[in-house]
Amino acid sequence: MKVAVDEQIFALQKHGGISRLFYEVMKQYLANPDLEVDLLPFARPIINDYVLTDPQLRSALNPTGSKTTVQGLFRQTMPGQFDSQAEVVHHTFYLPPGLYRYKNAKRIVTVYDMIPELMRNTKRRLDFATRKRKFLEAADHVTCISESTLNDVKRIWPDLQVPMSVTYLGVNPVFSPNTEFDLSLPENYVLHVGNRAGYKDAWTLTHAFNELQAEFPNLVLLYVGGGKPTAEELKQWGSRVQWLEATETQLPSIYAQARLCVVPSRYEGFGLPALEGLASGTPQLLANTSSLPEVGGSAARYFTPGSIPQLTGLMAEVLTNSSLANEMSTAGLEQSKKFTWENFAGSTANVYREALNQ
Repeated sequence: MKVAVDEQIFALQKHGGISRLFYEVMKQYLANPDLEVDLLPFARPIINDYVLTDPQLRSALNPTGSKTTVQGLFRQTMPGQFDSQAEVVHHTFYLPPGLYRYKNAKRIVTVYDMIPELMRNTKRRLDFATRKRKFLEAADHVTCISESTLNDVKRIWPDLQVPMSVTYLGVNPVFSPNTEFDLSLPENYVLHVGNRAGYKDAWTLTHAFNELQAEFPNLVLLYVGGGKPTAEELKQWGSRVQWLEATETQLPSIYAQARLCVVPSRYEGFGLPALEGLASGTPQLLANTSSLPEVGGSAARYFTPGSIPQLTGLMAEVLTNSSLANEMSTAGLEQSKKFTWENFAGSTANVYREALNQ
């Protein structure tokens, strides 16, 4: 199958969850000829570090490195050199020019979440330029990264007449309890990875942690990524809440050395940090909402979104009960084995075949 994974997200994201998803699946396509996916080159300007720093993918996709998104976005308005060769196109995002390219290809569209539709006050400028609904209408098959997301699509747009299925994400094997010990990290910390604002609800975690400080005088709350703390956050945090802008190579140790990880988000399309934490053998405390129970299964413990008392109680319980923490660690490692990039690539390649056979 001649497959074009379009370059939209790679022209938009230097790093990020969506580009990471397609980076991982394209690596699987190149590594496993049994999937029968022949990737067509981009031959387009992109800013994405995952692709640009991977020699094998860079050779296969033939991208041009760009310092800004402007060049890549402008080129998307013009037909690509390899568009007409594609039997299948897997769209990575929802910018209008993509609808007018790949005219002879079967279209696969992935939905990551329905946050802009469910929480309109969270919309970013780019969300106003996208045409998600139009892409879904034009699709030959829609994949969703969780059952929760698929159900949201059907609930919000019940009139859509297109085949849909769930393809769960995977976890990179670098996330493991057996990582190199990083002496630069705090000795005793609770971890949160990723964005903190709005529906991500780090506010709840900060206040729950503040309730624990007297009982656990050596405990630190470590926020990783998500941008530098704002002035308002710094007022709330105090000296025992820290922030770190980690590299990709630092993340495995950061997860593995944490006492526990917390995902307080009020909505997730999937929840990759929760899966990476499970694979690292670190106990997970997750908000009981959207896709997070699908990822955590029975290995995680859950709290009502926004409930400071529940989260405070769960953190104290895991931190003081080593037997429980060990049980959660073991269960988390087993749960994480259900999610592999090999499975994701296989399921996605099957979607391509089904679309071609329609």
